[in-house]
Amino acid sequence: RKQELKEKIVEDESLLEDIQEERNELQDLLKNSSGATRQALENVLVNIGCDYRVWFQELNGNQARTLLRIENIDKIVAVFPKSNELCIMANVMKDLAFIMSQADNSIKTDEEIDKIQAVLDRFCDNLRKVQPSSGVLPKLHLLTAHLVPFLRDHRSWGKVTEQGIEALHPIFNSLNLRFAAVQDPLLRASLTVQMMTNFNVIHDVGESWNISK
Repeated sequence: RKQELKEKIVEDESLLEDIQEERNELQDLLKNSSGATRQALENVLVNIGCDYRVWFQELNGNQARTLLRIENIDKIVAVFPKSNELCIMANVMKDLAFIMSQADNSIKTDEEIDKIQAVLDRFCDNLRKVQPSSGVLPKLHLLTAHLVPFLRDHRSWGKVTEQGIEALHPIFNSLNLRFAAVQDPLLRASLTVQMMTNFNVIHDVGESWNISK
């Protein structure tokens, strides 16, 4: 038994050494540019205000908006050797830039919705060509499968936003701390939902809540 433990320890130490070596290689790759293409890409990203930050999210919302400008897409594409796949990917980005520009609260006409539908169809076709084995995330599914029907029903994209959901995160986190002492997870969840329902009622009632008092 003792010998087995010693062999296991030696095996684990060897595995840890391999993992540490891989970790160091990844850190060097992230921290230090290597190759002319990588350096050229980093220079372009810095120039347009979308430089990559190690250990942070690659792109925030403002950077994505900046990147998806036609002139910036052309700068990025120019870094890489020309190919058919690169051309298709550039078209994917440009179609995504158009779709982004339509994500506002304006009332859409039938012609504008038809244009969005056509761009979405082309976007999907090109994306399948350059990423045939990639999966479909929920946001991509919502964009490609449900956006146009929603626009035809409501005439505006501005009614759809994730900011309201994001705003609930700090409220949920504060309630999670408030009810941290509640050991029963079902009761804790019920209390959280009840409090958020109360907040929703107060929000809907508005100033009349104070007047009624």
